[in-house]
Amino acid sequence: MKKYTIELIINEQSDEYFEDITKDGNTGCDEILKFVKEQFEEYDIEVKLTKFEDND
Repeated sequence: MKKYTIELIINEQSDEYFEDITKDGNTGCDEILKFVKEQFEEYDIEVKLTKFEDND
């Protein structure tokens, strides 16, 4: 069995989507993870957030 481990880097863009998911001090991690999982619903894969850092 093959197993693929993928690191996906999403750079924040200056648009309303990122502003909305980070309002009220939220990190946006849950929303980004949900979005990525939805893109691969038809495939038998597992998507995990492995690390979060806030360097602001």
